[in-house]
Amino acid sequence: MYLEEYNPQHKEVVNNYYLTEEMNYYTSHPKDCLLKSAENKSFHSVLAFSDQALVTFLVLDEGKDKMLYTNNKNAMLLRSFSTDSRFLKKGHAKEALRLLSEFIQQNYPHIEEIVLAVNMKNTSAQNLYLKTGFIDKGTRVQGPIGELMVMTKLI
Repeated sequence: MYLEEYNPQHKEVVNNYYLTEEMNYYTSHPKDCLLKSAENKSFHSVLAFSDQALVTFLVLDEGKDKMLYTNNKNAMLLRSFSTDSRFLKKGHAKEALRLLSEFIQQNYPHIEEIVLAVNMKNTSAQNLYLKTGFIDKGTRVQGPIGELMVMTKLI
């Protein structure tokens, strides 16, 4: 598996990315994220490929929204993390998160921390983040669809 920042050559594979209705409840489809990325230069769309197939997608956000969850100006906010539903339960999400620190070090060497907010009802995502080195800071914030748990990982 490898991580790569989005470029226009990826448009077709992103358009074919599939999320179930339940997954769409907790995250945004990559197509929607790319529209936001085009408008917001602090958003970096990252694709995870396995055997040339797009299996996982995420956004790294260097903008001010991270300050809702951390005081560290050298942090990135992990947003819109998902796995194409056709590739679930194969370890792709875990591997993508494992590779993320190295990807950030190589591409954004000034970044010291990854921060995220996950819905309290999304226990499977919480467990995945904990297994990949994220820590529950004990901070809770209100999100658009419910209470969020703030998690962090130092790079």
